[in-house]
Amino acid sequence: MPDVWTGPRSWLVVLGVALLGTTAVAAQPQRSSGDDDDEYQPGLIGTYTAAGATVERIDPDIAFDWKGASPDSRLSVGPFRVRWGGRLLVRQPGRYRWHAFLSGTIQVSVDGRRVL
Repeated sequence: MPDVWTGPRSWLVVLGVALLGTTAVAAQPQRSSGDDDDEYQPGLIGTYTAAGATVERIDPDIAFDWKGASPDSRLSVGPFRVRWGGRLLVRQPGRYRWHAFLSGTIQVSVDGRRVL
């Protein structure tokens, strides 16, 4: 899966998006194409899976250090998997830079194309 991170809870995960231009990251609620941009809640939808249980939440920032704890109180402690998804609102055309600082593996895709 192109935007999945897996690993032990003690790993520090930081996915910083440094964009040249004004942008906003927004979770993807059901909307029609004529809706205003301000109606989107900031963040990405995180789908967390551990020990067969799955929970979803909106993560306003993708920067975590769980220090051996569960990433969500509804999940048991131990190995887990997370997938973040959403929409990126780009208000101006231009060049964009993606950054990730982590221990483990990561794949980032934008519109189906791997960018990191």
